[in-house]
Amino acid sequence: MTALNCSLPLNPSIINEKIHHIYARQTCLTDILEKSKYNNFVIQGTDGRFANQESLYLNHSVKKKNFIDKRKIKNNTFSSWGYHDEVLFKEAKKIISNNISSNKNEPFSIFINTFDSHAPNGYSSPKCMKKYSFIKIELEKAFRCVIDEIFDLIEFIQEKNIDETILVVHSDHLLMSKNSKLINKKNIEKNTFEIFFLNSDEINKKTKIINQKGTLLDIAPTVLDILTDSKINKMGLGFSLI
Repeated sequence: MTALNCSLPLNPSIINEKIHHIYARQTCLTDILEKSKYNNFVIQGTDGRFANQESLYLNHSVKKKNFIDKRKIKNNTFSSWGYHDEVLFKEAKKIISNNISSNKNEPFSIFINTFDSHAPNGYSSPKCMKKYSFIKIELEKAFRCVIDEIFDLIEFIQEKNIDETILVVHSDHLLMSKNSKLINKKNIEKNTFEIFFLNSDEINKKTKIINQKGTLLDIAPTVLDILTDSKINKMGLGFSLI
C-alpha cells in the first residue's frame, strides 16, 4: 500500500514494528490530491492499526474522521478479520451520496481496501457463499463477489451521474500461495491494474490495453498522469505506464 500511495517500497526491519511516520517527507498520491482540494476517504474492514495502515494514511492527508475502519463500522456482517467487502462498498456508496449532495463542486477520492479475496481460501460472506454455492473453489467465490461489488459500484456512480469519475481497480500483492487451486502452478502471476472512465466525454470509446511492463510503484504516477493531463507522470520510484 505504501508502494501504491507513495511509489516507494517499505521493508520494516522488525516484524510488526510500530511505525508512526511513514515517509513523512515524501509527497504521496493522497497529498497531491489534498493539495488539489480533494477530500480523501479511506475505507477498510480491518483495524487501521493492522500493518500500520492508519499511520500511512493519516500522515498523508487523510483526516482521521475520513479514515473508516473496523472500529467505526456498525454492521453484523463480518469475518474473523473484520468486515466483509460488501459492507465496505455499502459504506463507499454512503460517502458518495453524502458528498454529491453537500459538496457538489468539491472533488473527492475514496480508497477501498478489500480483503475477502485474500488467499488461500478467501473470506466469503454468507451472502456470497449462497450466491455462488455451485462454485467448488472457495477463493473463486470471493473473487466473483468482489467483482460483482465493483461493477455494482460502477452502475451506482453512473446512475448518480457524477461528472468525470475514474475508478481504479488494482491488487496490492500476488496471491503468495500455490495452494488455492485457483491458478495453475505453471502460470505466471500478475497484479491487476485497470482504469474505468465513468460519466466522461471519453466514456470508454474503446478499450486501451497497455502491454508495457510495470510494477505497483507505477500505479500512482499513471493515475496522476491522467488527472493532470501529463503534467505529473512520475513520483518516487514510479513512472506512468502511459
